[in-house]
Amino acid sequence: MKKVFFLMIVLSTICVAHGRLAENKIQVLLVRKYLYVRSYFSQDHDVLILLLPGKANKQICFQRSYLIAADAPMTFASISKNAKLFHGNSDDTAPWRLNDTYIGGSHAYGFGLELKVHNHGLNVADLGTEWLDNKGDKYY
Repeated sequence: MKKVFFLMIVLSTICVAHGRLAENKIQVLLVRKYLYVRSYFSQDHDVLILLLPGKANKQICFQRSYLIAADAPMTFASISKNAKLFHGNSDDTAPWRLNDTYIGGSHAYGFGLELKVHNHGLNVADLGTEWLDNKGDKYY
């Protein structure tokens, strides 16, 4: 998560065009755990996306989407006063890579495996424990 915030801050430093966003530029504002990403929408408005860290597995959650006047400053006070909510998307999370598949939008594993292994020395009590393959990849 820290890498994502750092990347967004670097991008905002590089991409901001003299106080006004060009069509291919973004701005970023980090206030505590709230990350606001702003980009061009129209001549009069920019789109503003609020991102938060997920609670259980710390993935990035797309929390809300706003429109804000193109000339409004990129400050928390200005966002609080000027941003107009158009979509509350509180259950929209970034994909999470796990066991060679992606879990996206807080949804389930993409496929299942059935393995038949004899003489392994395990029993029902071992279900749900961590396993490592010969490459060191973890399975649960």
